[in-house]
Amino acid sequence: MLCIFAKNFKMKKINFLLLLFLTSLFACKTDNNNVLIGEDEWMTENLSVKKFNNGDLIPEAKTDAEWLKAGQDKTAAWCYQNNDPTNGEKFGIMYNYYAVSDPRGIIPDGFHLSTDLGGLRIFDGSFSNVDRSIYYWTSTEESVLTQFYYRIQTENDQVDRNYGFVNYGMYLRCVKNK
Repeated sequence: MLCIFAKNFKMKKINFLLLLFLTSLFACKTDNNNVLIGEDEWMTENLSVKKFNNGDLIPEAKTDAEWLKAGQDKTAAWCYQNNDPTNGEKFGIMYNYYAVSDPRGIIPDGFHLSTDLGGLRIFDGSFSNVDRSIYYWTSTEESVLTQFYYRIQTENDQVDRNYGFVNYGMYLRCVKNK
């Protein structure tokens, strides 16, 4: 029913994002464990890769100091929420935008990062809004140092769009190419 509704209804950006995250309750699953929202096929889980598409390892930042250094050096990094590997099983991996924009690529073949349509890691390595919000990078650049993202807040069911520094850590949700 959700698929029929989504295909026949011209959704605003917020409605579209809310539908994306309602997939845990209602979904039209595809053969690849993706979900159809409107005419787009989205991954049902956050991206969790530790290697670039060419096989090179993406450095893990296991401490606040390592995260800060990656941002200062403008190099790719990933981490688990609160540096706890058990959070990787629940939420996936957080990436700074240097990892996302690296020419070696981290988005799987056949997919792309969503365009402008738990938690956030700040440039200094600290974590913010754990259990209150989730942040997703988009592929839309705001400036050389900032990139647009979407935040979904659990306290008030709001979805907002903003931009953050490329050395922040956020999750990725991919869309299948048409």
